[in-house]
Amino acid sequence: MRGLGEHAAAALRAIASDPAEAMVVAGIDGVATGISSMVASMTALTRRGAS
Repeated sequence: MRGLGEHAAAALRAIASDPAEAMVVAGIDGVATGISSMVASMTALTRRGAS
């Protein structure tokens, strides 16, 4: 959890210093989250189809 807090603090500092950069960081986080959820759903579909 400590790492997550540090990440959030860094994101808040980025927002304070440069809103555009903060949007890029948030976008990268969003893409990573989207990819991981897509992989999880594809894995679930593959398992369901195989069984």
